[in-house]
Parts: sequence; C-alpha cells; structure tokens
Amino acid sequence: MGSLTGSTLDAPVMRMAATPSGLGCWLLAADGGVFPFGNA
Repeated sequence: MGSLTGSTLDAPVMRMAATPSGLGCWLLAADGGVFPFGNA
C-alpha cells in the first residue's frame, strides 16, 4: 500500500480513514498533513 519510511513527520499521525473500497486509506497528522495510500 505504501510507506512513510525515511520521511520525517512534523507532527504525529492522529487518525486513519479507510477508502470506501477498502483498498486504501488516508492518514491525518496533528498538523493537518494528509497522507494518501493505496487508492486514496
């Protein structure tokens, strides 16, 4: 699906939401950063 390996985040990830198909997700960081994975 993907990875944030090697990335330095400015704030911790606080939430995760699956895509409707279940084949991806979004990660939401405390500073408002959004990281899409899979089909997100």
